[in-house]
Amino acid sequence: ILAGLLNFARKNELNKSKIRLTSFFENVKRSVILPKAVRLYITHEDPQFEVELDESQMIQVFVNFINNAVDAMKSDGEIRISTGIDKQAVIFILEDTGPGITEENQKRLFEPFFSTKQMGKGTGLGLAVVYGIIKMHRGKILVESNADPSKSKTFARFIVTLPKNPE
Repeated sequence: ILAGLLNFARKNELNKSKIRLTSFFENVKRSVILPKAVRLYITHEDPQFEVELDESQMIQVFVNFINNAVDAMKSDGEIRISTGIDKQAVIFILEDTGPGITEENQKRLFEPFFSTKQMGKGTGLGLAVVYGIIKMHRGKILVESNADPSKSKTFARFIVTLPKNPE
């Protein structure tokens, strides 16, 4: 996280290259350690599609998302990642079966040093770094969630949209 924050603070240039979606997510999977009770499912609209991005930085994005999901789910649940492509963008959707994120917390999610984790368990920098990396890729990030089990199943969903033909 610290290295990512330093890159973000220095506004490092992106080191973009084309990579096939399947290869990218194989590298993401190799970068995380999942508890046995967490299932990770990855699906692609077009598995052979090549996306142009800074691979190491975008791996960090998904590692942060996955680690946060595992923490929120208390190491038991499902994480689903799907990719899609439209005329102008590549869309990444990551959803977990955790307790969800309250509306109040959603407003502060990407603020540096904001954390819902107990003291000593998180720095509050992970999603701030994620936000910076996505912005450097000229992308957008949306959060959808239900934290109220009386309404329906709880979940957190992050939708990342990156330009298909970056400048």
